[in-house]
Amino acid sequence: MPTCPYCSKRFELLTSHLRRNQACGIANYNMQKRRAQGAAGRTGHGARQSCKEASAAANTEVDPATQAAPSVEGPNDEDEDNGGWLADNGPYFDDIIGASDNEETSWHSYQSNEVPPPVKRSRYERTTVLPEYSRGILTQEQEEALVHGEGTPFFHYVEQQRIYEGIPPEESAFPWGDRKDWTLGRWLMTSGLSVGKMDEFIKLDWTQDPQRCPSFTSAYELLQRVDSLPGGPEWKEHKLNFQEAPDEDLTLYWREPVECLQWLEGNPAFQGHVSYVPIKAYTDPDMTNRLYSEIHTGNLWAEHQRKAPPGVTILPLIIGSDATHVTNFSGDGKMHPVYISSGHIHAAIRNQPSQHAFILVGYIPVCKFTHTEFTKQERRGTLPGRLQARLFHHCMKIIFQKTQLASKTPVPMVDCYGQLRKELIHPIINIADREEHHLTACLAHNCCFSCEAVQQQFGDPEACEPLTSATILARIRAVRAANPTATSRTFISKCADAGLSGVEHPWWEEFTETDICRILCTDPLHSLHKAFKDHTWSWVVNMGYRCFDEGISKMSQWSIKDARNVERYALAVAAGSIPRRALQALRAELDFIYTTDWEQISEQDLDFLNIYNSIYHENKSIFIHPKLGGRKGKNGMMNHFRIPKLHARHHIPDNIRDCGASRNFSAQVTERYHIDIVKDAYAATNRRDVAPQMVRWLNRQERVLQFDAYLNWLDKRDTSQPPLTPNDMDPTSDDEDSLDIDKYSGGAETADFEETEDLDAQDSQENKSHSPHRLNKAPGLHNQRVQDVADLFEAPELEPAICAHLDTAKLPRDWKRLDVWFHSMVELPALPGDERPRRERILARPGQGHRLKDYLPRFYSVFVDENPASEEVQDGLRGLSVAQLCLIFSPSSHHQAVKAGQSSINERQYFALLRRFETSDKADSDTLFFTASRVLDADQKPDPYIVPLENIVQPAPLTPRFGLEAAKLKVTNDTCIDQCNDFYINSFHSAHTYQTIY
Repeated sequence: MPTCPYCSKRFELLTSHLRRNQACGIANYNMQKRRAQGAAGRTGHGARQSCKEASAAANTEVDPATQAAPSVEGPNDEDEDNGGWLADNGPYFDDIIGASDNEETSWHSYQSNEVPPPVKRSRYERTTVLPEYSRGILTQEQEEALVHGEGTPFFHYVEQQRIYEGIPPEESAFPWGDRKDWTLGRWLMTSGLSVGKMDEFIKLDWTQDPQRCPSFTSAYELLQRVDSLPGGPEWKEHKLNFQEAPDEDLTLYWREPVECLQWLEGNPAFQGHVSYVPIKAYTDPDMTNRLYSEIHTGNLWAEHQRKAPPGVTILPLIIGSDATHVTNFSGDGKMHPVYISSGHIHAAIRNQPSQHAFILVGYIPVCKFTHTEFTKQERRGTLPGRLQARLFHHCMKIIFQKTQLASKTPVPMVDCYGQLRKELIHPIINIADREEHHLTACLAHNCCFSCEAVQQQFGDPEACEPLTSATILARIRAVRAANPTATSRTFISKCADAGLSGVEHPWWEEFTETDICRILCTDPLHSLHKAFKDHTWSWVVNMGYRCFDEGISKMSQWSIKDARNVERYALAVAAGSIPRRALQALRAELDFIYTTDWEQISEQDLDFLNIYNSIYHENKSIFIHPKLGGRKGKNGMMNHFRIPKLHARHHIPDNIRDCGASRNFSAQVTERYHIDIVKDAYAATNRRDVAPQMVRWLNRQERVLQFDAYLNWLDKRDTSQPPLTPNDMDPTSDDEDSLDIDKYSGGAETADFEETEDLDAQDSQENKSHSPHRLNKAPGLHNQRVQDVADLFEAPELEPAICAHLDTAKLPRDWKRLDVWFHSMVELPALPGDERPRRERILARPGQGHRLKDYLPRFYSVFVDENPASEEVQDGLRGLSVAQLCLIFSPSSHHQAVKAGQSSINERQYFALLRRFETSDKADSDTLFFTASRVLDADQKPDPYIVPLENIVQPAPLTPRFGLEAAKLKVTNDTCIDQCNDFYINSFHSAHTYQTIY
């Protein structure tokens, strides 16, 4: 058990002790506070204030009960100069949130109750996030009672089997000859090769060489060895007796979800990335501003935990399902997979497909009902689809029958630390798109699955009364009570009139503690990103079309990556071509999307989500103005906004309150699993009777991956300290993850920089910072004359800039030859929730090379901190300037001194030649972007200057201000920075810039 560093007592759950013991808790808070010195507050969670605001707020006590809420009223815009047809342009953003015109803050500045001290944020080390204040749902004694001794995880069981069979440790790769033999077999099994191609490879003359010959002589023998490995839960084959279609040959392939969860829970690879107890997290010590991140910070888990008997752990069940095509270009093959995962696993790990935290539990048959007789009217109608819905719920009842019992009777499970727990399994999240949610909720598509709204209300600015499972079941029973002798087909037709899908017995009706309407969360992938591309952006294109040679209108196929790229530049490109109200609606929707994607989101942020949504609805009418032609349908202009995905945004704040941040219920992870588990499995079949072959292929893949994880576990166990337990995760530990520098610099050798000293090592010693930049040890150009470098980079101002930097009239001899680098990897300021540093490359490369893209020079724009030693609070753009990076260099004499041993490599200095930009003090009134303009002298030449390389904080995302004559600007992504002089500082460039540029 870990020892408390303040009272020297041992506790099984140290985090609970620190929360409940006042003396130790205060000591721990002070320690965390010292670690936070030099770091600003939570970016985007209560620290978006100017220097004056921060200083004033730090000395002012704010009463949360009397603090004014943001105003949603304000004056209207002035009339447009377009004939007066836009007399009411809608409110300004600043007026909507209650900001005055003379304030120098951005329009989404926060008013926080708890303000960090006004200290300079160090951008040369990972920003330490201020302490996260939390309150447990259970007492310390109750948390300790959740553990019922020790158990045997899966890997320990495999190890015991090896010992029992007498296999020595050096032969742990048995039944393989050795580790090399195993790695070849693993590669063959996961390479996607067919059995014939594997057999052909094994029998090559090169492979048959005695030094390379594997222990298996054929693909058949290889498959036999894989089948002998320990695997996961067994698959079951169930012939369905579907009364509505008795002539159809339907087979369900599934496995027990409870066994899959036991297998998943005992995986030691998840150590340090799990939580077993719900908490309430806050951003302030007064615990007034709730913070949501992982599932255990939401309300649903806490509600189930309060109802659970003492000593019982809640296992939050995550279910994902969606029908997907498995054929390409031809055919209509479909599969309907069902995945599950555990909410104990943190989202950062759970959402990585390589971690295999989601497990496939069933292939639901997709039936076309070719052997079922329908009348002509029924065939043309929705009856086949309604029968498929009943088939879906029939199969889900079979799959989750034992899980339903486990929601009432605790099941013993061994966690990843080897501790035995008794767990109740409750569905918490259902990940799916909108169509699948309606299928699960047994509702027609013209109804909302979260509230009482119907199609005519989908365009309303507010949601209706919440919908519940009990309401849906009452509607189904009312239809049956009114038609007690009706057949299945008659019952389905009667349900359609009541807004139901025709399912009489939903699979979730026996989960009495689960409200299905609360676990059906609005999916950001389809309801935000895809909806933006399909709706708002298409209306903007119709209103203010701009012609670019490689524009998006020529794209025939879209991916989520393409949709996100459109979001990055949509507002900047549209500015100047559409009316102000359309820009306001566009900006509000983008703010809603980017804020929803945050990994940690507070209650204040959720209030702002509602404000963004209100702004959009107040200005959306501009898109149906008859003179603009924004929202068009097949038959011309449309005059309504009855769009289901638009209505679904109302429910996202409540989904976050119940289930944590949106990444917990995004369908992007299940869409990715379709490729690994469904499409790849189908590609490995012979296209005949595919389901059994897919199950067999999946079984073998799981055995290979699990055995590989077992060998990795053996290696770590033999070469490291004993495995961690939850109680060993000491919040006062000063250790940080080590950084693999080569990984971020393309594998090249890197120059060493002075590392940051431990912030807690010496409280009285001034903290030193290390450079955020990583350079290749070998420069791109070595020992070059200054004039030659100036000619190559087209920078005639290089020598005068060096002289100005050194304050000399003539170039010193030590500076006449330079080493030059073409790029640097810069560590970005850390954000809340970051588990490891983010890095991005900045380029200063002339046109050179043999590849086409290298013929174009690339000189990135950057943010520069010209006074790193300042004690002023750095907030957003304050304290930063914008410049274009032209050259990264160091005097060659420094290299010679290091080579001669006269100085160390840590003492070498690196510099950057920049061209200055002038930034605006206030944001643009239409886009709310800050602007940057190139500084030119009387001869239209740039203003150069030199700074130490470590003064460059991060790339500056500049997007040209196209104006009204955008078609005349023949620019590309590579040439716009050099051919344009006026830019927007585009905060929508990435999730990181959105939280750091304001």
